[in-house]
Amino acid sequence: MLQDRPEAERIDRYSGPYERWVYTPELGQPFVFPQGTDLRAGYFTAVLEGGDTMPFPQGVGARLPPVWAPGDVGHTILPFAFAQLDDSASDGSLDRMLARTLQNAGGARYRVNFPIQPDAWVPDYDRTAAMEGWAAPATPPKAIVAVIDDGLPFANRAFLDAQGKTRISHCWLQSAPATNRDAVPFGRELVNAQIDTMRADAAGDEATLYRRSGVLRDGPEGRGGLLRRAATHGAQVVGLAAGNTQAMGETPMPDDVAIIAAELPNAISWETSGFGKESYLLAALHYIFDRARRIATATGASAEELPLFVNLSYGWNAGRHDGGAILDSAIETMLTARRALQPLTEIVMPTGNEFAVDLHAHVDEAQMKNGACRLGWQVQPDDKTCSYLEIWFPQGLDPSQYQIDLIPPHGQLSGQGELPMTPDKALAGGDPRRFVEIEMNGHNIGQMSADFDRGTRWRAMIALLPTCPKHAADRRAPAGRWTVVISRTAQASPLPRGEAIKLWVQRDDDPVQINTGGRQSYLVDLQPPPRPHDLPVYDGRLDLVRGYGGLSAIACLPGVVRVGGYEGSSGYPSRYSGASPITAEGPGSPELQVSAPSDRSRLRPGVPTMGVLSGCRSGLMGTSAACPQVTRALALNAVAGRDIWDGFVPRPAHLGHPRQEPQTDIARHQHAARLGARLLPVSDRPL
Repeated sequence: MLQDRPEAERIDRYSGPYERWVYTPELGQPFVFPQGTDLRAGYFTAVLEGGDTMPFPQGVGARLPPVWAPGDVGHTILPFAFAQLDDSASDGSLDRMLARTLQNAGGARYRVNFPIQPDAWVPDYDRTAAMEGWAAPATPPKAIVAVIDDGLPFANRAFLDAQGKTRISHCWLQSAPATNRDAVPFGRELVNAQIDTMRADAAGDEATLYRRSGVLRDGPEGRGGLLRRAATHGAQVVGLAAGNTQAMGETPMPDDVAIIAAELPNAISWETSGFGKESYLLAALHYIFDRARRIATATGASAEELPLFVNLSYGWNAGRHDGGAILDSAIETMLTARRALQPLTEIVMPTGNEFAVDLHAHVDEAQMKNGACRLGWQVQPDDKTCSYLEIWFPQGLDPSQYQIDLIPPHGQLSGQGELPMTPDKALAGGDPRRFVEIEMNGHNIGQMSADFDRGTRWRAMIALLPTCPKHAADRRAPAGRWTVVISRTAQASPLPRGEAIKLWVQRDDDPVQINTGGRQSYLVDLQPPPRPHDLPVYDGRLDLVRGYGGLSAIACLPGVVRVGGYEGSSGYPSRYSGASPITAEGPGSPELQVSAPSDRSRLRPGVPTMGVLSGCRSGLMGTSAACPQVTRALALNAVAGRDIWDGFVPRPAHLGHPRQEPQTDIARHQHAARLGARLLPVSDRPL
């Protein structure tokens, strides 16, 4: 077991809970990455916190992606990529190599993210080549729409201008096979003239074009091949944000709106927990800001920076939800600095689709009966992916008098099932933390951890193996209702008024049907209050397990536009649309700003959009469908010289339906939490 490893070879000497779980063979590593993934090649992404100097020892090569840092902008959090240049990983023990690298990096703080496929590593990375091959568009741009997503159909004619040239100025395919020399550190960058040449060479055969470009890579569906599909999430989103097709209605995106695209690796959908995405997302955002600045300079724009509207229809469930995560801090710095140069800079994010699936719980003092709160965690049978639960204590609370107990649905744990909320003094460097392995029948089936995230807030995390793994069948977590007990000593102080311990279950399903085999676990109130048969939309209740506050963690950072979804025919909030938190004292933070149509009606879910190949039509439901509609409206207003919120309407005071809503303060707060302050009206698009 892991305890038998020499301390010098254990990754927990520095890492956080997800890194330790994902990159340790005795823990979760065999169950996270698809079989055939070459982890020993030694190419990784990571996030550096605390400076811009790569803190690596000899034998490790590190590189920064294109970094936007005009003037005196000083970034203390940066994405980067690194490669193990010697043969230290050749013994087959990836976590030992990472442990040695982490320990030899001095006092620097960095977090390893998802690996990079070896053929995506650019041999000659030259940042000075950023605008090589780029052609100035016939119509100088007045604004830029940027999309960060996966499966982006960059050759689709929905993005052509009046001259038949692409409006996609720059496109970074982060997981595409690399060329010998490129202006990005991994993957491949395409600029507008290259895309036009590829379109001409393929004579309109887009499937052939994508095959020649290398984006239809061989291997598991999760690694590549998304553009072989009729529709992808990225195609649907970029179509709604910036495409011109019949599905988009009569208000086309004009030629003076340029497009920048950053395609995330399809592999990030393998691990649905959210782990490993930060570096890719932050690198994509830096790339977009950098290329937007270069476009403004090259086209002679009157402003130092052009108006920029970034659509990021991605997210994950668990996390701090207070704007204090490492990615939140990095993006907030970028937004603040760019808005000082160009106030029309917006990042638009969806609230997520987990309102009605019981992935969030709110434990306040009223729920701590006799010093403890018991919740159920229903782990599904036939689940082929790991399950994760995070428990966050209020900022400023010392939880040393608390303990987390884990009780399996049947059988007994042969290892510890108790987690004291105190650090292990033997683990130096990084955040104060503690790890406990969960064992049953002599096998490791999970991990419990406590860590003082960024030195500001305590978190407990539970990771469980699949209940039906694709391989290593002797190790599996039992399916059924696990019990999580949060308890404290009699000497512990009560939770402060208005504060709560908050739980989030990570997403654990198969989001784009790439054969992960995931099935979503969820929380259960073990003493549920009685419910009437006919519930109004706003019930005026605040239960232990609730949708309010269960919005996407990535959408909680200050300064972004948070978008919910509603039904176009009725104006009701879509049943799944993530909502802002509410307490008995009133609305919480962060607040939802705006909602847009994400369903035509209860019986006709989704909204129409484009598919991968030109002329194809598809439908997309969820707040990911609402988000790009808002991005599009903001950009159209900006180029027309209007206020960017022109055409949006205030949230109605009441819903227009026959059921009587409770006339209580909580019900009114629920109304605001689900729809936001304003709505984007149903447009002229054919529904």
